[in-house]
Amino acid sequence: MAKLYVKSDDVNSRLPWLYALLTKCSDVELIHFNAEDSHQLLLNPTKSLPFLIHDDIRVFGGLAVCLYLAEKFASYTSYSKSLNEQVKYNSILFWSANTLYRQVLDNYVLPQIKEGCQLSAGDNEYLLEHGLKNTKDELTALEETYLSKTKYLCGDHEFIGDYYVALILMDLDKIQFDLSPWPKTKLWYDGMKLKIIDFLPS
Repeated sequence: MAKLYVKSDDVNSRLPWLYALLTKCSDVELIHFNAEDSHQLLLNPTKSLPFLIHDDIRVFGGLAVCLYLAEKFASYTSYSKSLNEQVKYNSILFWSANTLYRQVLDNYVLPQIKEGCQLSAGDNEYLLEHGLKNTKDELTALEETYLSKTKYLCGDHEFIGDYYVALILMDLDKIQFDLSPWPKTKLWYDGMKLKIIDFLPS
């Protein structure tokens, strides 16, 4: 039995959490990480989340944990055994984890809604201005590149990257961001949200 430690309000935790539930990974126990629990701190003194313990293996980080689950527990569901397909999928996954996450969350959403993520007044305004511009640029990339000819990011079926991008964009809902200027992205997002919303914590 593997143990997956997560934090419910963390996007990177929600990715393997969602994947484990969608793929019915029965041999994975979901545990809410408690920074006050001395036993959990011994397992993960850096408090890096999410993390997974499987026998003598420890895996840290949303993508790393999710791909480990795909290989070990889910028979590559919503991923692939094919190296060529993995390269294509991983390109989107790492873009999501780095560029999209940084622009949408770190530089735009979180400085508006999360205490401790704001800069000083003038610097925060500058950060939000550029965060908004770059968020729009990334949404245009989704619209004109990944979703220009296909229903999902890599074809006719969703994969892990669709879940990840949707989870990131769900935080835009917290600031009532309007996706209508990107109609293909909005259609895709609305559909993905319906697929996953019931599996996520409130």
